[in-house]
Amino acid sequence: MKTLFFLTFLLIGCSSNNQNIEKIAEANSLLQSGKYDKAISILKELNEESSDKQTVSALANAHLQYGNFLMYNEELDRKVRYVSALKEYRAALALDNNLAEARSNAELIESIYKSMGREIPN
Repeated sequence: MKTLFFLTFLLIGCSSNNQNIEKIAEANSLLQSGKYDKAISILKELNEESSDKQTVSALANAHLQYGNFLMYNEELDRKVRYVSALKEYRAALALDNNLAEARSNAELIESIYKSMGREIPN
């Protein structure tokens, strides 16, 4: 009986893990298509359901990628770019404080604001 319970638990865990992997793959595909908001939404929902390292890492990286898109998108006004990118970098760092690229880009934006004598956005 214990073995049956363990196998059932193991199968449920594997099924859940496979669903997570599929959702992360879907989110990655959306990121590659430039659908950052949708990808982040999927990963946030997944993170609320089962906050594991892989999901947290995928969500942090999605915020980083969106931040990079915003920061380097010449079509956006600089005020919009920098404020929005900074928000995404901070979201990435809140999930994974070791993302060096998010940290350095956030610090770069903050230094731009400081050099202009402007208040750093929250």
